[in-house]
Amino acid sequence: MTVLNKPRSPRIGGPHTEEADRAAVRVGLITLAIGASLAVAPLKAARDLRFGEHGGALRATGLLDMALVPGLLFGGRKSRWMAARAALNLLFAAYCAYLASKEPLKGPRIGVAAMIFATMTDAPALLKLRAHDRTSNPSTGHGSGWRRLS
Repeated sequence: MTVLNKPRSPRIGGPHTEEADRAAVRVGLITLAIGASLAVAPLKAARDLRFGEHGGALRATGLLDMALVPGLLFGGRKSRWMAARAALNLLFAAYCAYLASKEPLKGPRIGVAAMIFATMTDAPALLKLRAHDRTSNPSTGHGSGWRRLS
């Protein structure tokens, strides 16, 4: 017996991909807000987030965040932009861990957990978008556009 409105298998594309695409747009809007606040007022952000005198690093992070926003909001292959955001999150988590080991600041310790949590939260959408990219490019027969070497 088939239940209405319930997919029989987790197929690529369809409503699941649309949900993942909307998730990428939400991530883009959140990234825009956070990136702008870090870039515009890094010293205030450093004070509020308990990062001590590391406003320059927060400004750089904000600018990098904002560089991802156009791709997250309007990019054709949002999976690549989501992957870039995940990489940036993990890079910032590593910086926070380094900072936490050098200085007795609460902000970087919280930053490590927050960046890992954000990356884990984004992972399902990233994986769905990536799977869709691999199966949706009929011009090459390969979703990613890469040619096989063998």
